[in-house]
Amino acid sequence: MAMPDDVKIKDGLGKVVLKRAVSDLLLHDLIWRPKQGFGAPVAQWFRGELGDRLLGQLEGSAIHELGFLDRERIRTLAGQHAGGRVDRSFQLWSLLNLSFWFDHWIAGRESSVA
Repeated sequence: MAMPDDVKIKDGLGKVVLKRAVSDLLLHDLIWRPKQGFGAPVAQWFRGELGDRLLGQLEGSAIHELGFLDRERIRTLAGQHAGGRVDRSFQLWSLLNLSFWFDHWIAGRESSVA
């Protein structure tokens, strides 16, 4: 972190020092290719064991004390997803993160899911 930015970044490309350090170990195209993301199989996870844990967290979250979320609608989303009728993983992932965030930072309690 103490290195100057002009050493770490060249022409908008980051990690230049690291890329140069491994240039004789890895293929040029691999090192210098554009950054790309990767997806996690959240939809599959929520249809497995994690689906039960998801629902447990969402049901037990302190966020319900505010009255903004409809528990029945959450159960419906989770049921639709678990049944494979429709992919609700994005909505469920967002709700899960919101509930963890709220429980930790607002309600000051640890997760109800182990």
